[in-house]
Amino acid sequence: MAATSSFFIRPNFFPNSSHTIDQFNPLMIQCAVPMIAVSSKYKTLNDIDSATRLTIGVSGLGTTTHLLTAEMKKKHTGLTAVPYAGTMEPIKDMLGGTLDMAIGFPGELKQFIDNKQLNVIGISGPKTASGHPSLQSVGFAGTEFVVNTHFLAIPKTVPADTVNQLRTILNQASKTKLVRDAYAVDDCVDGNVDEVKTIRWFVEQIRYWQRVTYGIKLD
Repeated sequence: MAATSSFFIRPNFFPNSSHTIDQFNPLMIQCAVPMIAVSSKYKTLNDIDSATRLTIGVSGLGTTTHLLTAEMKKKHTGLTAVPYAGTMEPIKDMLGGTLDMAIGFPGELKQFIDNKQLNVIGISGPKTASGHPSLQSVGFAGTEFVVNTHFLAIPKTVPADTVNQLRTILNQASKTKLVRDAYAVDDCVDGNVDEVKTIRWFVEQIRYWQRVTYGIKLD
């Protein structure tokens, strides 16, 4: 099963209508996609009082873009998340002047950034990407861990021999130029590691997203 970080997030918000994480094992980590905070009005938030109300578009409540905003709100308390059905809708409203900021992904926002229509406030994840500053480096602590990781999961009922065969095939495929080029479009950081480290990552992700979602309301 192909999954993203929402695999860990959704059960925390909707425990009665979600999958059971304990029924799956990780098969392979593919890569971690950072998110970008952008604005057509501001180049930085450093000169703006942290209590100033700023609207920021996110791709729905309870998503990685929403949870990144929640981490940013710990510093800039005036941030108000505005939910949309996707990541491009808020970009249109921001360019139209009805929204202050938005959270999106590198590949889909590149043309707007290159054309100087959008300013990059910062990028999530532990380091800079495509020349953009990390949100952590501009004062938003905690955002270095908020990325959207793509990975493959498999039911625990699948025999171990089958799991090992699949892992070998997928590991080989992940090294091809086609896959590497696809990762590069979104500054996706390769996360493919050995089985032991993959299992450790899986457990850490469960705990991390439990902490991040704790106390977050979806209304």
